[in-house]
Amino acid sequence: ISELEGSVRDSQALFQAMVEKNPDGILVVSPDFDVIYVNPAALQLLGRKPEELLDRQFEHRFDPLSLTRLSLPRPPPQQGIGEMRATSIRWHGKQAFLVTIRDVTDREQLLQARKTAEQWQRNLLASSLNGMAVLLDGQVIYTNDAFLDLFGHDAHLKQLDWKDSPWIYAEDQQRTNAYLEALHAGDLPADDIEFRLYTID
Repeated sequence: ISELEGSVRDSQALFQAMVEKNPDGILVVSPDFDVIYVNPAALQLLGRKPEELLDRQFEHRFDPLSLTRLSLPRPPPQQGIGEMRATSIRWHGKQAFLVTIRDVTDREQLLQARKTAEQWQRNLLASSLNGMAVLLDGQVIYTNDAFLDLFGHDAHLKQLDWKDSPWIYAEDQQRTNAYLEALHAGDLPADDIEFRLYTID
């Protein structure tokens, strides 16, 4: 029995050490949403003191089957974003939930900045008076209105393979093929390329 008790104590000490040093916020919450345990990271993420959480109702409701988003306190005007997950566990022999909170603010800000940049690029392409197209693996994946005005509104343009294309001037075809082959091989050329195209006129 003493060996079993010692093993249990060692497991509890290991668990607590792992949880205390975990960068994610970790709480143990009862089925009635009373906070039983909270680690230092959770206190920091939620901007609370232990006495403000322990033995009190957890203000954020969660669904064990889904990911929950919540706001994290940050100095104004910033707004922190967290992702919360809950898993059913046994805590000292009783039913409870292990709740983890991860700060995803930097990730979300990066995604938003990427979306903003992509939207700016789309707006720039769409408003250009020059015919513009975006190619991926030699195929057109986007065209602006000016491009379609030049080459027609046929849907097959979206699937057109620009290697050995009859739309490209013969004098420009060789270097265009070499450029596209380098792109396809993953060798991004140092410079952009310009080539002349026949229009529907």
